[in-house]
Amino acid sequence: MASIHRRPDSQYWHAAFRTSDGRLVLRSTKCKDRSKALASAFEYERAAKLAGAGNLVEAQARKIVADIMERAGGEETLRSPTIKDYFNGWLASKKVRKAASTNARYDGAVQNFYAVLGNKTEKPITSLTSRDVERFMESRTNEKLSPSTVALSIKVIRTALNAARRQGIITTNPAEALELPQSKGVERGTFTPEEVASGRANYNYSPRKIGIDELPGLSVFARDAAGNIYHTYSTYSRGLEALIGAYSLLDLVPKGRDEDGLERSMQWVRHHDRYKSAPGKRRSA
Repeated sequence: MASIHRRPDSQYWHAAFRTSDGRLVLRSTKCKDRSKALASAFEYERAAKLAGAGNLVEAQARKIVADIMERAGGEETLRSPTIKDYFNGWLASKKVRKAASTNARYDGAVQNFYAVLGNKTEKPITSLTSRDVERFMESRTNEKLSPSTVALSIKVIRTALNAARRQGIITTNPAEALELPQSKGVERGTFTPEEVASGRANYNYSPRKIGIDELPGLSVFARDAAGNIYHTYSTYSRGLEALIGAYSLLDLVPKGRDEDGLERSMQWVRHHDRYKSAPGKRRSA
């Protein structure tokens, strides 16, 4: 039978009870009142025996914990908002502290999460499982989104659930254990050895002769409120001249760029330590 004891160095009564397998457990009741502490000890023992027999369901466990908290004199009982209520509250808390674009991205990820969960959004947040978050990741992946976009959506859900864990609303974060998809690194604008050997490759949207293993290019990407990433613009070859500061200066002088005798434009460009010194002058280190 459960009993209570007071330690010399504590103001609270401690419960002593045995689990279904006979193991003795000592636990603080956080109660100063002897009668309340004894009632909590009996609840501890009852919960331990139900759990050992495999008969402790979530609703029953929450009722036992709520009763213990009430006896302990806590101002709050056990909180369990629905999944939708919690995430809506989390989104609202971010609106005053985050940029509009960030809030739009958070909202997009959460709304997509709701769509996957369906009616489960009305259940307590404590019912959320790793499998639920995994289904969300699979859904985003099946939309042919990039790995980085999928990972971004999961990170939003993970961040929200971390906040719930820190507040004591949940004990573990079901999104924490998921392995996020990894983006595969791709070298863009680099020709393969076979293309270099053949002297021809696709560059600037058409096949052409090449003499080196890479040529310049610039691409622009945009991310929408839901975190989807789009390739919006690319330019190559002379389309990059507006970004070359040296040309802007050379276009002002009498001889201009003076590249008529060169095999290719900008052939005069070298690494900073590869320019030849003029005769009779030493190159500075």
